[in-house]
Amino acid sequence: MKHKEFGIAINCYYICFSLFIILLLAAMVLYFPGMRDIDYKILHGIQGGLSAFPYSFFDFVSYFGSANYWLWPRITVTAVLISHKYYMKAFLFLIITKLTMYINDLFLKGIICRPCGEAYGGYSFPSGHVALNTCLFGILIYLVYKYVRTDWWRTLLITIFSIWIILVALSRMFLNVHFLTDVTAGFFVGIIMINLYIILDKFFNN
Repeated sequence: MKHKEFGIAINCYYICFSLFIILLLAAMVLYFPGMRDIDYKILHGIQGGLSAFPYSFFDFVSYFGSANYWLWPRITVTAVLISHKYYMKAFLFLIITKLTMYINDLFLKGIICRPCGEAYGGYSFPSGHVALNTCLFGILIYLVYKYVRTDWWRTLLITIFSIWIILVALSRMFLNVHFLTDVTAGFFVGIIMINLYIILDKFFNN
């Protein structure tokens, strides 16, 4: 019981730390006049470092990193969990991943109201693509680590999921849609939701 409570305390710490980073970045975006210029310099540096990659590659990653293309994969994961009688895990997976999109796109972006980069109109802080993919694949990494018994298979899946999260973040900056601060904030939104999922999973796992 004490081990379980300690684990939940660690997850709460991760949530508080992530929330602090998001608030710090939001304050910099809102109240530091030179932040946008700094963001542009960092963005152009990142784009220069990624210039060896074709535009179509990051366009593909960004395209399929959209929330519109993760409905059926989310349903598939839910079906797999239900087939193994992990009913609460399946329910939480659907709810948390959906809640991430609402919190990020309908709540946080509406508060910060930061214009996007050069690619299109709208608000950019935090990055919805990064928040959703970090949450979704972060939860999958947690489930794979917990339930997949074959070491090489577990390592392969965790590596693939981790690389995808990184690629989605890079694609959003490469395409001039988000700045590094947007992507970083989106990542920590995802971290908060992952740890919320883990806390609820531990709480209901009696």
